[in-house]
Amino acid sequence: MRGPMMATRPVVAAAAFCRSHARIPYREPGQRTRDRYALTDQGLQLLTALFALMEWGDRHLAPEGGPVRLRHRDCGAMVHVGLRCNQGHGVDADDIDVVPGPSLEKSFGDMP
Repeated sequence: MRGPMMATRPVVAAAAFCRSHARIPYREPGQRTRDRYALTDQGLQLLTALFALMEWGDRHLAPEGGPVRLRHRDCGAMVHVGLRCNQGHGVDADDIDVVPGPSLEKSFGDMP
């Protein structure tokens, strides 16, 4: 049984480390009950990071291409990880400013 977000072994291991998977029991007719693992929201966010690392490795360590590719099920196009702003624009590293986040502002207040 393979569902739309069934995780592979390496992904399940990473998800277990972060407690970001859910065990979902299922049973096929005539078979014993088994568990399938589905990623939670936290696991899906981790999956994005893992896909980015996979794409980096495929590009820089396997010039002929990696062992697997990611394909969009609906249209068949290859999937790539990229940076986007909240408005949906593609962003290059040169166009990013690092600014204080909420926890830093809370910790230091209005320090100059």
